Amino acid sequence: MLNNNENSDFENAIEVNSVPEEYILLNILHPDGYKLIMQQLLFNNEKPYDRLDILLNDGTEKSYYFDINSFFGKY
Repeated sequence: MLNNNENSDFENAIEVNSVPEEYILLNILHPDGYKLIMQQLLFNNEKPYDRLDILLNDGTEKSYYFDINSFFGKY
């Protein structure tokens, strides 16, 4: 189950099949909107991840980790 409080590290990264899916999920989690601060490609144990840092309308900053292993480097 997707939870906006439990995916802020590599171990709890959200598995996705594309970069657009990352943004779809963020829009679901934050229907009131957010501002993208940074998107970063990271590696942990030789596995690729995207980290998206966002700023919510109330001023809260959040980071989300996405497991992109299913598609990274395959196109």
